Amino acid sequence: MNSQNMELTRIILRRITGGDIASSIIIIIFLLMLIAYLIYVMEYPKDSILMGERWKYKSNLEPSESHVKHTKVMAKVLLAVCIITIITILVSIII
Repeated sequence: MNSQNMELTRIILRRITGGDIASSIIIIIFLLMLIAYLIYVMEYPKDSILMGERWKYKSNLEPSESHVKHTKVMAKVLLAVCIITIITILVSIII
């Protein structure tokens, strides 16, 4: 990578993270909490779908299998996005 490309990469990464280490750390902490929740959603999709909704109904509710599958897939996609974002922020701090 030549020096112009490296400088352009630094500028882009600084703009993504705000250029401040403190704000980058806050973003990373928030993303780590989000990752923990997404892992919970992947492990217990039925419970996470009905979270906060059970009190509304008298009988036991079961979400459909397609809804459970969709929830798992979306949790995996968001988990990947969070991990890529954390890696990008860490690279911007190092550079």
